[in-house]
Amino acid sequence: MTLCPFIDYFNHSPSSRACSVALTPRGYTVTTTTDIAEGEEVFVTYGSHSGDFCLIEYGFVPEGNERDYVQVDAWMEFTAEQEERLQGMGYWGRYVLDREGFCYRAQTAARVVGEPGYLGRVLERVRGEAGERGAAVEMMEEGVVKEVLRTRWKQVKEIVDAVVEGGVVGDL
Repeated sequence: MTLCPFIDYFNHSPSSRACSVALTPRGYTVTTTTDIAEGEEVFVTYGSHSGDFCLIEYGFVPEGNERDYVQVDAWMEFTAEQEERLQGMGYWGRYVLDREGFCYRAQTAARVVGEPGYLGRVLERVRGEAGERGAAVEMMEEGVVKEVLRTRWKQVKEIVDAVVEGGVVGDL
């Protein structure tokens, strides 16, 4: 769709107010899902992506992204033996944390590690880095870059907080 010039005029919205876009034999069809008043902005959904993906691919961080997640591979620590075992099982990498908790891949990895509280420690590492990065962003000059980074690190912290408050980590 990004190569379809007219659709480039639509901004992203993760909500149901976004128009649906479909490729038909005659071309792209954009259909509104609600009434749109004259002069009102029209939106499409760029897809179910994390804030990090939207930042890298589109240059913005969406607010209110219900499908937001954080890839936590960088905070998961393994011995060489554990890494080899996870690779052999097909569970190496692509570990995700969203507001509901860790993905099944991360939970499987935690079971391979076999240390009670492993994912809780991962959460604390993510939270700690979000705090550190957030503090570093505050040292930057005011501007768009600062605001985008401030927003993203705040979102990461909110995801961690939601998991901690929801108590969904358990013994892993």
